[in-house]
Amino acid sequence: MTNDYDNHPRARCADPGGGMSLIELMLVLAVLGVLMTLAVPGYRQFAARAHRAEAITELLRAAACQESLYSRLHAYDTNQCHPVTRPQYRFEYTGGTPGETQQFALQAIPLAGQNSDPCGTLVLDQTGQHSVTASSRSAATCWAAR
Repeated sequence: MTNDYDNHPRARCADPGGGMSLIELMLVLAVLGVLMTLAVPGYRQFAARAHRAEAITELLRAAACQESLYSRLHAYDTNQCHPVTRPQYRFEYTGGTPGETQQFALQAIPLAGQNSDPCGTLVLDQTGQHSVTASSRSAATCWAAR
C-alpha cells in the first residue's frame, strides 16, 4: 500500500540536503553586517562632500550675481542675490551694512546632518577670497570639493 503523502510535491522539500541551515544563514548575516560597517561611513563622507559642493556652487552663484550688480550700480546689494536654500546649509550675508555696500561676505553655515563635516562654515567675500571657520581642515582642501 502506497502512501499518498510521500508522492506529494511538498513532501520532497523537507529533504535535509536542500535549503540553508541556520548556521549558513547566520554566516550570511555576519558577512552583510561587516560589509555595512565598511560601506556606511564611506557613503556618509561622500554625501557630506556632495552637499559641500552644492553649497560652494550656491556661494559662487550669489557672488557672481553680486558682481553683476556692482558693475551696474557700483555697489553690492546684500538684499538681493540670495542663494537657493538647501536643507544642509543656511546662507547669510555678513560684514558691511545691509543693502547697498562696498563689501560683503557670504557664509554657508552647516545644519543638521552636515554638522559633522570637518570643513565647518564656508565663507566667500567680494574679493573672491574663500575661507572656512570652525574647521579642522584648510580652506584649500574644503573648497577643492567642487
